[in-house]
Amino acid sequence: MSFRNVSLRGSQLLGKLDSRGWGWYVAKKWNIGLVYTMCKVFLRCKKVDIKGLDNLLEAHRQARLEGRGLLTVMNHTSVLDDPVVWGMLPNDNGWIPYLMRWATGAKDICYKNKLYSLFFGAGQVLPITRFGIGGPFQPGMDMCVRLLNPNNKIKYSAKYAPYLVHTNATSYPFWRESNWVHFFPEGYVHQALEPHEGTMRYFRWGTSRAVLEPVTPPIIVPMFSHGLQKVFQEIPKGYEMEGNNTNKDRTISIRIGEPISETTVAGFRNEWINLCHKENVGLNAETMPDVLKNGQEAKDLRSKVAAYLREEVEKLRLTVPNMNPELPEFKEPEFWSDIDKVHKGVYNHRGKVRMLRNPTKGLIEVVEANKD
Repeated sequence: MSFRNVSLRGSQLLGKLDSRGWGWYVAKKWNIGLVYTMCKVFLRCKKVDIKGLDNLLEAHRQARLEGRGLLTVMNHTSVLDDPVVWGMLPNDNGWIPYLMRWATGAKDICYKNKLYSLFFGAGQVLPITRFGIGGPFQPGMDMCVRLLNPNNKIKYSAKYAPYLVHTNATSYPFWRESNWVHFFPEGYVHQALEPHEGTMRYFRWGTSRAVLEPVTPPIIVPMFSHGLQKVFQEIPKGYEMEGNNTNKDRTISIRIGEPISETTVAGFRNEWINLCHKENVGLNAETMPDVLKNGQEAKDLRSKVAAYLREEVEKLRLTVPNMNPELPEFKEPEFWSDIDKVHKGVYNHRGKVRMLRNPTKGLIEVVEANKD
């Protein structure tokens, strides 16, 4: 279930970010189209291994036909992940803004000045505050939930946000019954070295909100990308550790899975609704109470949803050649909590792996150490 104030706040913020008239739409069209074209040319110049693109295109078509949101989740190995991976899409998507994804981007990078704000705003990138500062209930997440709420399912749009009223396919403000939102649930770039290459951090809870809270359940498609970290490395100078395989194989691998089972998604959402009823929160509630934000049952449910999404992406990772199974603790938030407190240098954890963190770019590298 959705909360009115969440959707209202998301609507207001999106209105400031995106509803600026015909000139803004033209700017968006050229911004997204030109970046898409450059990414398409880039991929054609590289060795690329893409499997499952039809899964994404069919899910996108189905979402538009059914008036539902499309949610894609993917690992994050490079700042090039978005937009480069979208160079694989057909031309129809690349030059039509409402057929392209809305992505989340670091506010301290993408919105650090007015020029950047205009560029990334026109590129349909939503500002997110990273490193746990904003948390899962920050304004950027409200915008994501609002985008996944089809306009024709929210009857109070006309009253609170006239620019979000459902319109036909050619009229301003170019909002549709279906929007596509793309998430990097790890929260920031994670580049791991051999033998842990391609492994992921835990998935953050904000993504769970995008599953549980929209009025209509979104279609969820897991994705995995590998190889762009070799094109654009974030390894600090002086820390080129043994085992870095960056020069051996620069294939860019992209895997797209089938949509997550509707039954599974419905099960998670039913747990959320039952929890709301247990806390005496009605379907027309205005505001999410604190118990649904910070209560243990609510936290456990968001954690379970995030862990499930990570499992689906991990399955795709193992379909890429030469990927090793991950260490079990990589999926646990507790494993990373101590490491996230380390600003730089080498950190030994449980005598199994050695971590290196570059706080400037949110980089964590993992290399094998203390072999048995």
